[in-house]
Amino acid sequence: MSVTNEQLKGLLNPNLPYKSRKGRGGQSFDYITMRQAQMLLDVVCGPANWTCEFRDVGSRLFCRIGINVEGQWVYKEDCGSDSNIEAEKGGVSDAFKRAAVHWGIGRFLYPEVTDSIKGMWREQNKPKPQANPGAIKYDAGDKPAKPAVSPPEVKPVKPTVNKDWITARGDMEFNFNACYEQDIIDLDLLEQLCEKATGLPYVEEEHEDKVTIEQIGKLNGVLKYLLKHGASAVPKIIEQYKLEVTE
Repeated sequence: MSVTNEQLKGLLNPNLPYKSRKGRGGQSFDYITMRQAQMLLDVVCGPANWTCEFRDVGSRLFCRIGINVEGQWVYKEDCGSDSNIEAEKGGVSDAFKRAAVHWGIGRFLYPEVTDSIKGMWREQNKPKPQANPGAIKYDAGDKPAKPAVSPPEVKPVKPTVNKDWITARGDMEFNFNACYEQDIIDLDLLEQLCEKATGLPYVEEEHEDKVTIEQIGKLNGVLKYLLKHGASAVPKIIEQYKLEVTE
């Protein structure tokens, strides 16, 4: 099944958790991670209804994100930072997130459109009045008749999503991405660390839904330690978790 134009409005979600960092001139910049954007695409569109591609144009790395909209693939793209070896990690994430903005993901972070997007979101998600299935219309002078069969009672379905798990997961993803983008620790070591700390294969793969909130908390603590102490803490982490260093 493809995605409808109405469903695409879900990508504008202004309630995504986001982080801030200091930039040049002491300015503060708000942002979401690449993994948050990927998760939102999975939730709104379905994993099989979106794709992405990267290509180099001169010294720039471009990313285009395609979504199967009502049976037709539609692509939108943008470029990130220079695609040299040192900037490659950040360039991939930057290009992906810039392309995602064209689909509405994270657009609420831009001050000039924040209010309009939040207003649109409130209007879109405003509770709709429910029609009474048992009500019968009749002409003036007619006697109202009772329905032959009473309509079944519709009970609201309670959400089964653990909000604490989602919050912890989002925090972990942010810290993982920050360690990766700040080049504090090699990606291979970072993935090994995920496996050692959780006791499961790399949490970004098919085992991610099996990771408990306690395992996520343990991994999050190690990632925060790395972010606080930087690359100088890596040898201690390698020794403590017996990570394999490759040349």
